[in-house]
This record gives sequence, structure tokens and C-alpha cells, in this order.
Amino acid sequence: MKRLLSRAVLVSALLWLAGCAGDPMAPFGRLTSLRVLAIQSDPVSPGPDETTTLTPLLFVPEDQEQPELEWSWCPFAGPESEGYPCMVGEEDFAELGAEGIDLELPPLDLGTGPTATLTNGLPPMVLAALCAGPNGEAAGLACPTGFPVQIRLHAHNDDDDVVAVRDLYLRFDDSQPPNSPPELPGVEMKVGGDWVPVDDAFDEPVRRDKPNEFRALVTEDQAESYPVTDATGATTTERERLILSWFVETGWTKSGHTTFIEGVAPIEILNDNEWSPGREEDYERDTAEMVLVLRDSREGVAWWRHTFDVAEEP
Repeated sequence: MKRLLSRAVLVSALLWLAGCAGDPMAPFGRLTSLRVLAIQSDPVSPGPDETTTLTPLLFVPEDQEQPELEWSWCPFAGPESEGYPCMVGEEDFAELGAEGIDLELPPLDLGTGPTATLTNGLPPMVLAALCAGPNGEAAGLACPTGFPVQIRLHAHNDDDDVVAVRDLYLRFDDSQPPNSPPELPGVEMKVGGDWVPVDDAFDEPVRRDKPNEFRALVTEDQAESYPVTDATGATTTERERLILSWFVETGWTKSGHTTFIEGVAPIEILNDNEWSPGREEDYERDTAEMVLVLRDSREGVAWWRHTFDVAEEP
């Protein structure tokens, strides 16, 4: 148990996606190669004996085949090397069983396919003990919203090979409320001075080599308030932050990431952006995709995507 805890203390939480192959000089938000842009969990943070479904958001270039997907998870993971190896295995949890704790670790291999599932089957008392640290001295992991584990997705085809990781929080009691994922209901583009919804009927092109104004339709109430209990038992209320990532196939956006922070960055800062598609000599195709990924600070994820016509200024 102590050996397992000592490993856990050394592990820092990691929330980012690896596998950004392609032009190293291109902006992070430009889509030029196979990418895993997000991994959604439903429910966001599973409670005891609850199963979450994991769904990826992929960008696959039009000239590539759909990738094979291999899923796994890790009770703790370290960012020390590119492959994000799992630092804890079944044998470590077997030690807990030897100490009289009824524990069956789900297989670390979650299989292959477009989605995967993971059940929070670890005893709440074990998760709480790992968070508290040895002898309840709060020297373990910080677990205000649940016990952190890591999801790993390996996506590969004949052209690209990428690995993506994300944190997932396992709630171990009702004091950690479930997180409702944020909603991204749509996007508008300014056309001739008017804001026009970008939907299936939208047929306006984005103009090359000039800023096209866009506005996401995220509302402020998508940032939930939730209670947080510290090591002393005191409970405070925090409000989620929202981060919107903007991805495009050509050109660049004014901001790669926009943010809502209560009292600091209003919702308009999150929603407003500009996209300047590249010139024809830099991007020959006459269509290009925009993908938006909305995240809250408790691992909730939503996304929106649309393929636009691209044209020169008339």
C-alpha cells in the first residue's frame, strides 16, 4: 500500500492531448494531419459502480483512411516519456488485496473500436485512502472532484500514429457532485453585417486571406458551481472555467483558445473569434473544416464542427 501511495504522490495530473504530427511551423490549431482533438466521457465523472462511455473527436485528413483505435487506462500515469507509460499495474493492486482489502482491478486494456467503456469498480474506501495519503495525513493526491485516473488512446493508420491522454475522475461518494457536461449549441458567422447561424442550410463561403467574424453561442450558465472540500474538512464553492479551442484546416484564427472566467473574462471573450483562411497558393482546396472544442475545468467536453466553402473576395 505504501509503495503504491509513494508512486501516486510523484505523479502530476496531465490534461493535454499528444500526437500533433504534421508541419511543426503550423499553428497548433491548424488541422493538417491525424489528430485526436478531445475524448468525451459520459457520464463525465462516474460514481461507484457506474460505467462511463469514452468517445473521441478525431480529425482525419480527406486522403487518409480512418485510424484503428486502441484504448487503455491507468490508475496513475507519468508524463516522463512520449508513450505515457502506466506506472502502476495489476501487481500493485494485488498488494492491497494481500492486505485484506477486497479489490479487483479492471483490466487496463479497454479494447479497440470507435468507443470504449470503463466502470468505476474500485472500492470508495480505497479511493478515499489514496487521496488522503498515508495515515490520513493528506499527503496523497488532490481529489476535490474525484480520484484521478488517466485514459490513453492510440490512433494509427498507414500515414500517422498518435497517442492522446486525458484525465478522468472517479467519484467515491456523494460529496463529490456529478458534472453535467457543457453545451455548445451552435456558431454564427457575420455576413454583410448580420449574424447568421451556421447550420445545414448555411451556404455562405468564408473569404480567403481576410478575417471572417465568428461567434459561438455558449451561455454563461454552462459554467457550473460546485462544492469543494479541502483537507481540513472545510467546504467552499467554486465555479468552473470554460475553455474553447478553435481548430481550422487552413489559415489561422485570431485566438487559438478563448476563455470564460467568472469576474475576469466575460462570456463574450469565450465566444468571439476571427478566422482568416489561407490564400489559394497555400491551400488549393475549395472547402475547409472548422472544429470547436469546449471544455470545463472538471473534464466536461462538448464539440461542434462544420465544413465551409472557401472563396476569394468577390
